[in-house]
Amino acid sequence: MSMYEAGNITGKLNASIVTGIGSQWSDAKNGIGFGSILVVPGVGSVDLYQIIKVDSATQLTLSRNITKAFDNTPYGIIVAETNSTSSFANQLASQLAYYQEQMLGWQKILTGKGDVKLTAPDGSVVTVKSMSEVTAAILKLKSAATRDVGTSAGQVMEVGAFGLGTNSSNIGISRGNLSDYRVNSIYYAYAGDNGVTDSFAGNGTYLNMFGHPSGKYGFQLANSAHTTTSIGVRSIVNDVTGPWFHLYHTGYKPSYNDVDAISQKGGTYNGLWTLVRNSVPLALDSGGDPDKTSVYLLGQCNGEKMWYVGKSSTSPQVRIHNYQTNTAITLDSIANVLAPLYEKGYRVWSQGNTTVDANGFIKRASPICRLFNKMQHGALEVYAEDNMTIDGSCAINSEAKGVTAERIDIGIYRVSGSLGFAKSGWYIETPNDANGNKKVFVEYEQDDAGVITVKTFTPEFDNGKCVAGEPVDIPEGRWIDLRLAMPEAEEPLSEPIE
Repeated sequence: MSMYEAGNITGKLNASIVTGIGSQWSDAKNGIGFGSILVVPGVGSVDLYQIIKVDSATQLTLSRNITKAFDNTPYGIIVAETNSTSSFANQLASQLAYYQEQMLGWQKILTGKGDVKLTAPDGSVVTVKSMSEVTAAILKLKSAATRDVGTSAGQVMEVGAFGLGTNSSNIGISRGNLSDYRVNSIYYAYAGDNGVTDSFAGNGTYLNMFGHPSGKYGFQLANSAHTTTSIGVRSIVNDVTGPWFHLYHTGYKPSYNDVDAISQKGGTYNGLWTLVRNSVPLALDSGGDPDKTSVYLLGQCNGEKMWYVGKSSTSPQVRIHNYQTNTAITLDSIANVLAPLYEKGYRVWSQGNTTVDANGFIKRASPICRLFNKMQHGALEVYAEDNMTIDGSCAINSEAKGVTAERIDIGIYRVSGSLGFAKSGWYIETPNDANGNKKVFVEYEQDDAGVITVKTFTPEFDNGKCVAGEPVDIPEGRWIDLRLAMPEAEEPLSEPIE
């Protein structure tokens, strides 16, 4: 007879379910089914049970309850008598069932979707992608899936090609000049090696960038292996190779000569500096020039001397000479003219520290606000000097930055953005007519926040005293000067220069 004995079994007392470990009872090729006999050996006896159902590869249902419990015990299942008709029938049925299962599985692979599970001859389960899944995955790869790997046109580039993604290598041994190597790549080249004669600065790493398909337009970037700061670049335009140029940076700064800032420095003239516009060193003569022991700046245009400023080592004077008028002046002469002013402590007044009020008089300036009627007048530039900007109904100087003014109603103006009126000196000036009479009568107030409210009225006289009449706006072309107090400006944050 034929016996199946793979794995071990466990069964509980008075139960009809048997579980297996390492078994493949549901595999049709094994011939286990209804009517098969389960043989459970014991001590001095053997228990036999009829199988009425194969639940899975590891579970059976018996025709009667278990009379003696067993745990992880060897067993046997009689599937048929050897060489019997029933044995042949069972085996044939098992094989046919197995092949039918395989055919159904392959039909799912060819026509179905998703994953398909197949049972291998050894009983293991294999998961296979359906053809629709495989086709979709291939289509996602697009043309790259059908290309060869290489560095020629139409091939897929692998890691390391042209020095990308891995350590770079030397260029081809047949290259005579690096400028002839027009492949976009990163590589290392040796000066003089294999005929390479046009390197940047000896051995180094090179980057080729050629965007035009002809290879006639591009540039090469180079880093010298002999220094950590030297980087070079050169262009190739219409197949013509330009010279190598240094890239300047904080670690490799240009000298004066590199940028033609000074055409001559030192030499015969003992520290002579020459400034020229046409980059041609000037040949000095003795007429009107400093002696050879002077240090001076000389300017010329198209080879013609224009001026010089210098000092001779034999004289304390600093001399300014104009070649066009053949006149000169020494700085100590200028000092003699200005000395009396400095000795008496005179202050120099300018637009930076004064303002012209509404009546044309110069006044000491700090933060200044010129208040006017913007609603009535369109030509606002008449209210501001060169150093002033207009904001709303006021013109302010740079020290009053942030101050704004608005017209609230007829003859009512509000000024914001300051700490209020200046604490010392003058703080308000109103416009007068040619006879010194007030053009408007002014009332003003300041709240705790520094906001100033200015009200203007027609001037009327009561017993010879000017008083407020009807509300009226500030006259056209005139303004009211306000001298303000401003909060201290915050110091701007600065970042260190690396």
